[in-house]
Amino acid sequence: MLGTPSLAQSLPSAQSQPQALTLETAVSQALLRHPDILAAKQRVVQAESRLTGARALPNPELDIGYSKNLDSVGAGATGQDIQLTQRLNVFGQRSALTAKARNEADVPRFELRLIQQEVTFRVRTAWYNLQSAQAGVEFAQQALGVAEIFSRLADSQYKAGEVPIANVLRSEFEVENARQALLIAQTNVSVQVATLNTLLQQPLSTPLAVPSLASVTLKTYDKAALLKSVDEQPQVQSARATVVAQKAGIAVAKSASKPELAVVYAHNQLQNWLGGNSYRVGVILPLFDRGQFRASVQEAQAATAEKEASLGATQQQVLLDLTTAIYLQEQARVLVPRTGEEQLKRAQRLYQLAETGYREGATSYLNVLDALGVLRSAYQSHLKALTDYNIAEAGLERALGAALPAPLSTQPMRYEPPTLSLGNEKKG
Repeated sequence: MLGTPSLAQSLPSAQSQPQALTLETAVSQALLRHPDILAAKQRVVQAESRLTGARALPNPELDIGYSKNLDSVGAGATGQDIQLTQRLNVFGQRSALTAKARNEADVPRFELRLIQQEVTFRVRTAWYNLQSAQAGVEFAQQALGVAEIFSRLADSQYKAGEVPIANVLRSEFEVENARQALLIAQTNVSVQVATLNTLLQQPLSTPLAVPSLASVTLKTYDKAALLKSVDEQPQVQSARATVVAQKAGIAVAKSASKPELAVVYAHNQLQNWLGGNSYRVGVILPLFDRGQFRASVQEAQAATAEKEASLGATQQQVLLDLTTAIYLQEQARVLVPRTGEEQLKRAQRLYQLAETGYREGATSYLNVLDALGVLRSAYQSHLKALTDYNIAEAGLERALGAALPAPLSTQPMRYEPPTLSLGNEKKG
């Protein structure tokens, strides 16, 4: 009597399993906790604070000084002077500073969106990899169970003198292959759990499990429409806002040479408080430029030219990233049915024929072991294709910088892992 251990027997009980983590929950948690996002939010606050400061009037200046009249008779007259000055930038200085700070404040906002998209992609990648790793463990446990059955059978037959030692070695070889595959699959689960926990900002050993892989919907998108949205990508918008801010910086540098309006209140001799009050409204004019103003303007112009060149490079890189993501998504969409509906079904059929031949006494169990190896390889290729598609879909959304548009067509694909079973009796 031969049998294959059931999946329920090979896995821990349901009560010991951690609660399943949905993809939406994982992404939401990472967006709230990830330090890169928290740091980016603080950069937004910093930029907004600079904007608030740029909009404000210059701070008033209070000058308190002690004076002594050296030309007085005898001991001389002493006193303290008080002067309160308020500068008013009414010749364009404050508006230039405000325009520069406003555009600079846009840069960290776009960068925050970019970091949020990057963290979302990393979480989705880790989540899909963990889902794939869990499925790999389930299949590897089944394959090991079948291999161990034939190993025990080969050992019994060898001891009975029915088969040569080569059969035992062949069966033991397959058992070791199955054990190695299971070890790799289990290690992969541990690695993906640690990776996902890192993104969720919780202890690496926190138990995690994701829902079992059930199905995937293959989608076809309008490539031309996707490529038109390059300028809406946060990375491009950030680079463009930097250029605008640098252009505003030229106006700031030029405004430094403009006059300032000053309102002054003064009081002479604090000890002799009565009288001596005066008010003054004046214009402060730079006499001439020794090169500082001109150098500041040239520096701002050069910085603007640099950022304009960087903008072109950023647009080109984003276009390349988006084009690559489109190709990878298209490739993954094609490979899923080819590895599943074609190759995996062929491997399943081959295994079923080998199993039937063994059960009917027409072939040796070595044929079943060979077919098992083919099935395991085909299954791993299909599982990888499914995972690669999900990751490619997430990568396309990241490269686009926004939610993907409605697809031109969809093709639901149900994930049906092969079940390794063996007849309870061998005939003949």
